[in-house]
Amino acid sequence: MNLLATNRRVVPIDEPGIGYHLGLFVADVMGAHPATFEESRLLLPAARADDRQYFFSKDYEHIWRPRLRMLILTRFHAQMRDRATEKGMKHPVAVIKEPAGSQVAEFIFSLLPASRLLFLVRDPRDVLDSTLDAVLGGSWLANQFGSSGQLSREERLVFLRAQAHRWLARTEVVQRVYDRLPADQRYLVRYEDLRADPSTVVRDVLRWLRLDVDEARLATAVEQLSFEALPDSVRGQGKFARAATPGLWRENLTAEEQTLIHETIGDALVKLGYEIGYPGSHELGSRDHR
Repeated sequence: MNLLATNRRVVPIDEPGIGYHLGLFVADVMGAHPATFEESRLLLPAARADDRQYFFSKDYEHIWRPRLRMLILTRFHAQMRDRATEKGMKHPVAVIKEPAGSQVAEFIFSLLPASRLLFLVRDPRDVLDSTLDAVLGGSWLANQFGSSGQLSREERLVFLRAQAHRWLARTEVVQRVYDRLPADQRYLVRYEDLRADPSTVVRDVLRWLRLDVDEARLATAVEQLSFEALPDSVRGQGKFARAATPGLWRENLTAEEQTLIHETIGDALVKLGYEIGYPGSHELGSRDHR
């Protein structure tokens, strides 16, 4: 998001939380394991869609849907207007980062069908490894929400299983949207490719968005925003910028945790073209290089 903001028309909007509020997992409400719910009823809006008492019920969809669309557009427009005024921008373009709310991608695109989808894919084992680090006592996310303490072996397994199911649900939803959109309205980027050659990847994304590329500004941003350029005080274990090494999950997750994750999301890993590593070794399975 920050690299795309090298273009003077881009207004970055960082995790506005729409997905949290419109796509609450039923498992979070009930405190149950997400694997025990039907796929079609994983989210609260789907589970209560036929309940007339529910605010977003189907019976009143003709009332709330157009107004919700207008609310979202008006809210983002206000933020874009403020940024444009502050920066002297013309024809601003909103780039919205919403990973933890991507379970409502289908719903959002039904409200805003002219939007474009930038599908950023990262090895989910690195995602889960990073998420686990973020919730441990003393970490940036734990401090933000007032959590403390470490997790036992059993608690780590419960946490990783739940988060793996959430990753799977979110990824499958975004994949469905991606598959349905026309080619010029969707773009897929792998984090690993972005890490290896950020200038080329960002340049291609900006051109897909039909935005000009300022090579000098982009080169400067790539250098300044790289993980290696960050001071030691803001990177490392427990920090928001913890690591930028693909495959670090092999060192941080136990063999038991790796097995659990592979059992939960193994099929999705293969479909996305990621290698399946065997716990306790660096032997890899085959990779689809599509």
